[in-house]
Amino acid sequence: MCFQYIVLLNVVLTTMFVLFISKPGMLIYIVFVSVGYGLSLGGTFPAQKSLYMMIIPAGQEVEYQGHYSFYSQCLAWLPGIIFGLCVDAEIGGADNSRRIGMWVISAFHIVGMLLCSTCLDEKGAIEEAKKSAHLRIRGVKKVRGQAVVAPEEC
Repeated sequence: MCFQYIVLLNVVLTTMFVLFISKPGMLIYIVFVSVGYGLSLGGTFPAQKSLYMMIIPAGQEVEYQGHYSFYSQCLAWLPGIIFGLCVDAEIGGADNSRRIGMWVISAFHIVGMLLCSTCLDEKGAIEEAKKSAHLRIRGVKKVRGQAVVAPEEC
């Protein structure tokens, strides 16, 4: 759920950027949106990764991580290419091509958020992963009052 809120923040900030920053001298808006983007993008990847790690059943970590890496690398370039094509083709005129490109990036975020909210049963996936969580947990010993993970027995 946290991940969806962060993506929503990114969509709102992109919309604010496109609507309010239209001419030079709008420094306060640029600073506000830049700080928001920093918070949004700084939280996106940890929230995304932690959600993904919570829903992986024990024994399938490598398979799921392979899917995550594959789709991340296969699709990550697409919004940037479309933004570049909008700017190069001057879609909407030379002044508006960057704005349209930003809307395209915002649309990708919206599609991703909708897919995540409709296709992922987060609570159900976490409950399913909890059923096999005992297979991941290794023994813990206390050494001088501190918890230390015990090495696995051969």
